[in-house]
This record gives sequence, C-alpha cells and structure tokens, in this order.
Amino acid sequence: MTLRHEAENIAEEEGLPQVSYDPDQQARLDWMLQVRPLIGLDPSQMSEQAAAQLRTLLANRP
Repeated sequence: MTLRHEAENIAEEEGLPQVSYDPDQQARLDWMLQVRPLIGLDPSQMSEQAAAQLRTLLANRP
C-alpha cells in the first residue's frame, strides 16, 4: 500500500473531509521527496556531496 493510499484510507475511515498525514507519514513523505532525485543518478557520475547526502538519508530512513 502506498503512503497516499494509507492516508486516504484513514481519512475515509475517520470521515475526514480531506487527506492529511500523521507525523510519521509526513516524515516518510519528506524523506522520500529528498531521496527521489538522488535515486536516479548514475553512481559513477554522482558528486561526493550527493553521495554523502544519499548515504545520510539512507542511514536515517524513517
């Protein structure tokens, strides 16, 4: 189940008028948005800064 579907199911079950994310879901979403642009990079062409950022993000996955 995707994060969006999870939030939609909770909103539907609780009768909420719109989808919102709890703090854990928001942390996971924020993390995914930071990792997403780095995932597609070719490791041989990745800058040291991007590689360090990716290592940090992966080590601190929510």
